[in-house]
Amino acid sequence: MAIRVVVMFGGGGALGAFGCGVWRALSRRLQGSKFVGAGGTSIGAINAAIAVKHGQDLMAGARAMETIWREALATPSLPFAGMPMHRLTQSWNGLLTGLLCGTRGLGAPNPLVWNPVMGMDRFTYPLMDRSRMWGLLSGIGDLTAATPADPLLGVGAVDVVSGQLVLFNNVDMTLGAAHLGASSAIPMLFDPVDIGGRMYWDGDVTRQAALPLLLEALRRTGRLASSANRGIQSILVTIDQMSEEAARLPSSGIEIAHRVQELMAHGKMSLPAEALAGFSHVLAIRRPPLEHDAISGQLDFSPERVDELIALGERQAIQAIDEAGLPLPATIKEPHWV
Repeated sequence: MAIRVVVMFGGGGALGAFGCGVWRALSRRLQGSKFVGAGGTSIGAINAAIAVKHGQDLMAGARAMETIWREALATPSLPFAGMPMHRLTQSWNGLLTGLLCGTRGLGAPNPLVWNPVMGMDRFTYPLMDRSRMWGLLSGIGDLTAATPADPLLGVGAVDVVSGQLVLFNNVDMTLGAAHLGASSAIPMLFDPVDIGGRMYWDGDVTRQAALPLLLEALRRTGRLASSANRGIQSILVTIDQMSEEAARLPSSGIEIAHRVQELMAHGKMSLPAEALAGFSHVLAIRRPPLEHDAISGQLDFSPERVDELIALGERQAIQAIDEAGLPLPATIKEPHWV
């Protein structure tokens, strides 16, 4: 039976390492399937772009994604809160490193504009400089679906003035660093991006979900049928990195802020049954809460946190695959991972 795969990567800064782990597991199980398309917002857009760049070679995309997370994004922590004798201290060190020193492959503090005068024009003078991110995104390169066999890439960004969520896709245009940069332009932290004379922010700053727009684009371009087809098994994978439940009550200001973000963002992958027409399986992979989540949050890019999230994503993906009864193709061997 032919298998078609669509994946929607969630956002959430460092939590994107969870999506990397999910794709690592799925690539082994589903290698040889037809990769129809991927979408994402914020860090999820970057994960999706890396996956799509490698086309139908799912495992090559997973290896490239893991390499970027471990070598270009993981950032060793400084001992702001003391030596990491236990997990709590390690989380505070990771958070404070992300806030005060930035992340190796994404952004660096811009203290020259950290003053009330510059704050009067924070739109022009964001708190972080993301030259590092532009280098990372340029390295991914331009992405276009030259033929119907190429996977579609959908990248969500919000029009600052109209408030509308827009899904740029590589069928209607060539997607590049600007589109990925727009999707990950967190307000006040990073600069907005001008595309076609409109200014765009991070695709996760609205309650509107990008997943319906991705499915619409896939159907419009003939990559996804509007109803089930005999002989074709279509699989939709959604990766929700924001935990609905918390491991414990938040106490500090940063913990409360992170919990509010989780509650506002969780559930954007849920769709009514009629929107899922044409899919034989839906793997809704959700990240369970961890004890230190409220501190590490989205800014702890420490190697320990990245390793932990990748391993967690892999476990959750394998569990979802097994529960859905999706078999491992006999021709696929366990790969040698980078």
